[in-house]
Amino acid sequence: MTDIDAVADQVLSAGSADPQQVTAAANLLSELVSRLCYATRHAESVPTPQDADQILMALSVAMAGLPQLLRQLADRMTALGGLPGLAADNLGPVPPGGAPAIACRASGRLSWVALHLGPITATLDAALRDTSRLYVTDGPMPPAEEPPLPPRPILEGP
Repeated sequence: MTDIDAVADQVLSAGSADPQQVTAAANLLSELVSRLCYATRHAESVPTPQDADQILMALSVAMAGLPQLLRQLADRMTALGGLPGLAADNLGPVPPGGAPAIACRASGRLSWVALHLGPITATLDAALRDTSRLYVTDGPMPPAEEPPLPPRPILEGP
């Protein structure tokens, strides 16, 4: 067992379906992404192409699992839509069909995202193939003034 496995087991035991552990694991993932976003703003957090490659490799593996996770959640929302007594709050309009229709709509949206992550994951893998080819011959690069990032396109879903 690796150190990472041991840390992961503290939050979500391997094979566990405990809802509190599953929710805690999703919350930890969210927090770790937030911390990675903060850390990678600083050049010293990714001093070499090899460091970038290792980070991208881990992110690529995580991204590859997201479509399955989202499809499973979509399937679960479909099943939950059939629960007797399922209700929805009144904070927004309730469509005809009530709470089951909301669950069905959520399932469809999750399925859409899962389907559209494929091309994004493929592009991330292509970037990983690029970064795996890079190295520095004279040690880590000195910190440099980082150029501003170009604007990112906004992807819209349903």
